[in-house]
Amino acid sequence: MDKRLITKEWRLKNLYKIRDKQRNLVKFNRNKVQEHFNQNKWFRNIILKSRQLGFTTEESIDSLDDVLFNRNTECLLIAHNLDAGKKIFDGKIELAWKNLKSELKPLYKVDANTAQTLKFEFGDGSFSSIAVDTNGRSGTFNRVHITEFADVCKKFPHKVKDILEGTIPAVPTNGRVDIESTSQGASGEFYDMFMQAWERGEPKYPVEYKAHFYNWQWDEEIDKIIPEPNLPQVFRDYQTIHRLNDQEISYYYQRWLSLNKDWNSLRKEYPTTVEEAFEVIIEGSYYGVEIGRMERDGQITSVPYDKALKVHTVWDLGIGSNLAIGFYQRTREGQLRKIDYWQGQGSDGMPEAILAIFKKPYIYGSHYGPHDLEATEISTGKSRKETARNLGINFKTAPDIPIDDGINAAQVTLSTMFIDKEKCKEWIRSMRNYCREWDDKRGSYKDIPYHNWASHGADEFRYASLVANNMINDSVSMEGKQFYDAMTDIYDNS
Repeated sequence: MDKRLITKEWRLKNLYKIRDKQRNLVKFNRNKVQEHFNQNKWFRNIILKSRQLGFTTEESIDSLDDVLFNRNTECLLIAHNLDAGKKIFDGKIELAWKNLKSELKPLYKVDANTAQTLKFEFGDGSFSSIAVDTNGRSGTFNRVHITEFADVCKKFPHKVKDILEGTIPAVPTNGRVDIESTSQGASGEFYDMFMQAWERGEPKYPVEYKAHFYNWQWDEEIDKIIPEPNLPQVFRDYQTIHRLNDQEISYYYQRWLSLNKDWNSLRKEYPTTVEEAFEVIIEGSYYGVEIGRMERDGQITSVPYDKALKVHTVWDLGIGSNLAIGFYQRTREGQLRKIDYWQGQGSDGMPEAILAIFKKPYIYGSHYGPHDLEATEISTGKSRKETARNLGINFKTAPDIPIDDGINAAQVTLSTMFIDKEKCKEWIRSMRNYCREWDDKRGSYKDIPYHNWASHGADEFRYASLVANNMINDSVSMEGKQFYDAMTDIYDNS
């Protein structure tokens, strides 16, 4: 046997064929981003990336090599949908196997009877396998690669639990787990896992994830770009901000043209920074376009509390993080301003929320809640509105109208209002990520909202848009203030 086959690096440079971007059959050779990742990889890796950097191709070839040259090795690639899985298996793994040097193939007995799986027997009772699927089911693997995980988190949340609690923990400590994706906004397990690893820095333990960010500047196609002499000023400004050379900004401009001049798609598919990647408007978003426009138009800015105006609160009732409160002021000219936002934690309920709002230095007008405040609770025999009154808040209720009509009203209200970018940061994140529910069977979004953590801030604002015209400045609620003073005395003396 050729002794060079002992070395993995030699094998990867000489044995395998892939299709390049022009669909030509060529010898696989790692590009600079693939080389950099392999020099800096860890046992557990989570990768935020730009398009067209070749991570899935590299992982397919590298995993196939592990299987062919190591007995009792099982590798799994998890794709975000069936079509993507078939393309990975047919167009990368099986293609590389079929085009392997003819003198090597007789070394293996191949079982390809299972869909999108290659099982190689070594003739001594041992075997290895590589598979592509949309989940890990209950298998045990030495190596797992997950593509477009943010998309899986957003559209197939039931699969995420199986992957995170079933598949990945079964990978041995000295095995490999690589999770890669473009962004789907600042929510979901991919976002949480990446940011935790990114903010922590270098991992200590094999089970901790190492975060990698590869933006579009890693694309070797940039070297082939002829600089554009007459770029729009917005791109020249972007070039200055991010210190890009002429070839880089020209590449970025051409990607923008290829995406039909869609700025959101450009930042999603070709992010320059981590922050930019997670600020994108996600697919199916109800308010993402409006929030993006408001940022561009300066409506999301510093909005200080005006002591001459009453503050009105709007509530979405629940327990803990399901309890959301928006703080609004309405100018004498009728302009609506959102100056603050509060969301519960842990087991926070109405008493904790009332204490929280009256710790703030605001003079309150009216307090609004959902129409179901009138419903009687079986446990107490009282409505939540009565319970709130006993705790010091006299609620007014928002109109009971269909959700779609409420969302339309909220979109209209956003067009003219101003929002404090710091105090309402979490609410803005909720509004970006409030979206339609995904229909797995139809492969499209339903016409109903997906209920998750983002729903509570979005619901609170939907109610606010229905009562905004009733927010006036001629009344002050003292009952809540008196309740706060009394409760503070109790807490201070306990």
